[in-house]
Amino acid sequence: MSETLSSRPYAVITGASSGIGMAFARQLAAKGCNLLLTARRRNRLESLKTELEEKYDISAEVLPADLTKLDDILKLEEKIKEISELLYMINDAGFIINGNHPEKSTDMIMVHNTAMLRFCQAALVPMTKNNKGYIINVASSAGFLAVATIADYCATKSFIITYSRCLQCDCSKTNIKIQALCPGFVRTEIFKTASMLGNPYEKYVLNFFGMLPERVVKKSLSQIHRCFFRPVIFIPSIFYKILVPFAACYLLMPLRKLLTAGRMR
Repeated sequence: MSETLSSRPYAVITGASSGIGMAFARQLAAKGCNLLLTARRRNRLESLKTELEEKYDISAEVLPADLTKLDDILKLEEKIKEISELLYMINDAGFIINGNHPEKSTDMIMVHNTAMLRFCQAALVPMTKNNKGYIINVASSAGFLAVATIADYCATKSFIITYSRCLQCDCSKTNIKIQALCPGFVRTEIFKTASMLGNPYEKYVLNFFGMLPERVVKKSLSQIHRCFFRPVIFIPSIFYKILVPFAACYLLMPLRKLLTAGRMR
C-alpha cells in the first residue's frame, strides 16, 4: 500500500453486505476513505471490496463477523481501536423479526445495542486522539413508537437514539459528531426474512413509503457535516419528520389505540 493510500481517512461499516451499510460503503469510498467492511456474508463483502477498490482506488479490508456472538464483537472492537486514521464509524448491522421469539430477541439486543455501544466506545479511542470523527448509529423512526409484533425492534432502536444523544453530550467539548439516523421504511433486504414475508409492512407500506438506501445515506452524510442546525437525531424524509412527532405524541395515544385497535400506542 502506498504512503498516500495508507494515510487516507478510514471508515468502519457494520452490516456492509447490503442495504444502508452497502450504500455507506460506496459513498464513503467515493469520498476517498479506506474501508473496514464487516457483516456475516463473506462472499458479498469480498465482491464489494473488489468493486470499490477497482472503482475508487481505495483500500478495503473485509472482516466477516456475527455480531450475535460476543467473541466476534470483541475481535472487531480491538480492531477498531487500532485504526489510527479512523474518521467514520457506521453502526448499521441489524435485523427485524415479527412476533415473539426470545432467542432472536436476545440476538437483536446483542447486534443493535451491545455491539453498537462497544464499537462507539472503541471508535472514541482514535477519534479522541485526533479530536475529530463521525459516528453514525442507524436507528429507526420505529424507535419513537410502540407497535404490536415488533416490540423488541422498537425498543432496541429507542436505545440507540437515547444512547446517541447521551454520547454526543459526552463529546460536547470535542470535534466528534454523533448521529442517530432514524429513517422510516427503507427498501432493503431487512423485510425479506422468513418471519417478515407477508407482513403488511412488507406487502404494502414498503412499496409506497420506502426510501432508497442511497438517498438515506446521502442525506445522512450531508447532515452530519453541517456546522449549524445539526441535531443528533436525524430523520431523512419530510414525510417522516411530520409523521413521527404526530405518531409519538403522548396526548394522541387514545386516538392511535382507537384507529389501530390497540396495536399502536
